[in-house]
Amino acid sequence: MENKVGKNLPSDTEFAALVKRVQDVLAELRKFCITLSKEERTTRIHPAYGFEEVAEQICDLSERYGATLTDAPVSEIRADLHLVRMTATLETLLQAGSQLISDTRAQAAHEYAQGAFVQYGVLSALAPHKPELAAAIRPVKAFLTPPRKRAADAPAAPATPAAGDTKGGTGSK
Repeated sequence: MENKVGKNLPSDTEFAALVKRVQDVLAELRKFCITLSKEERTTRIHPAYGFEEVAEQICDLSERYGATLTDAPVSEIRADLHLVRMTATLETLLQAGSQLISDTRAQAAHEYAQGAFVQYGVLSALAPHKPELAAAIRPVKAFLTPPRKRAADAPAAPATPAAGDTKGGTGSK
């Protein structure tokens, strides 16, 4: 049986401190980050790769030729470009952290389930010889036993052929 993750646990105190640090980071991010609605996520413009440099050129040209718009000032475009570039590094780091946590949780779930199934097998083998254990393991066995298919879930019986129909059809020709 594998044990890739369960043998290197932080203490409860260390883990609580880690959670606190992550909460602090999230609080800092909330100062300048937002959460989009589901609809907003699907309706945002997704610029093509390399458009950041093109947008920078557009800003430079707008300033050089005096093209100013009150609804899209160059200073705000540059601020958004800067935010995109700054947050890219954070996004990459947080995605790596999320993948670490997700993979670790999946491995830990695999390991505990694998170990529990092995233990259950041993307990099931002992149960017929120990009535107290047999009674105690019943709820576990009930949980692990797949539900029986109900009669309604059974496939329907084939239709009976109509009188005079030897091919099993509907009786019409």
